[in-house]
Amino acid sequence: MGQQYAGINNKYGKKGHLYDLSAKLLSQTKGSFIVICLENSDKFYFLHRIKCNLQTVCKDMGWTIVHQQLFNRDLVIGMGLAEKGMSDMTIFRTKNEDIYKIWKDILHFVFLGNGLPNIDYFSYDTSFIGQDYAHDIEYYYIHDYYPLTCKQVSHKARQVRNTVYAFKDGEKSLLWAKVFSVCISKLSCFDAIKENAVLVPIPASTKKAHGRRFTRFCRELAKRLDIADGFRTLWIEFDREKMKGTIGKNKIENLTFNRIHIKGKHVLLVDDVITTGTSLVQIGKKLLELGALSVRGVFMAKTVRETEMSV
Repeated sequence: MGQQYAGINNKYGKKGHLYDLSAKLLSQTKGSFIVICLENSDKFYFLHRIKCNLQTVCKDMGWTIVHQQLFNRDLVIGMGLAEKGMSDMTIFRTKNEDIYKIWKDILHFVFLGNGLPNIDYFSYDTSFIGQDYAHDIEYYYIHDYYPLTCKQVSHKARQVRNTVYAFKDGEKSLLWAKVFSVCISKLSCFDAIKENAVLVPIPASTKKAHGRRFTRFCRELAKRLDIADGFRTLWIEFDREKMKGTIGKNKIENLTFNRIHIKGKHVLLVDDVITTGTSLVQIGKKLLELGALSVRGVFMAKTVRETEMSV
């Protein structure tokens, strides 16, 4: 291919885990490309020749492509979610320095200058923004969720709605598993509970909805976190009416609990949205009764009550 302009620009120097990942990406990617990871972000942005294998290498490294499309006849542009802490770094291989500068400017213009407005249909935040308790059960959530009863909402709030709906429908399961894995891995408690942790989804109202929403998601998230997949820990014996947001009803009467997957475990309960916290509390208390060492909830979003709405 002749002489090329290639390298890794970062603030870490030529050592450490993040540099090793960058070097792996550079060595295994064939063809011309540029990858930019911005400061304080788990996102990465890329531009590459059509015949470049960058996306395959990213997938092998556990990085998730969120969006990609043709920029022109020869180039593909897109974004994804990378390794936790992979920020303020540029990895590249181009024909010469001039092309490198042009491609870098293109990425900054497109992604920081809103050159691809359709790319932000969803929200890809990768940190929990809130932590709270429902009775004595601790839980975390990634987004604030404004229900449809709130008509005047921001663009960000609409993104979150789209994200929640996609999660509920079982769409983009691998992407949301990546998002949750990054969020959970940042929790200060995770390293201490990881060895005996099990991921358990809070059941949907029907068997069909539960399977669609959680089967693939839980398998992928448990794999990324290297913990047990507890998809079958709670079994739906019969479908029930939707009771999201209700208080005072028994939400576990249709569930069977598999004690083998619970006793001596740190349980991470996962679901789309927490509103009243009733399901979290009822299931959490039952899990503790059956021998769970601890119970925590992790949610895509928390419903903002009408009295709290300011958007």
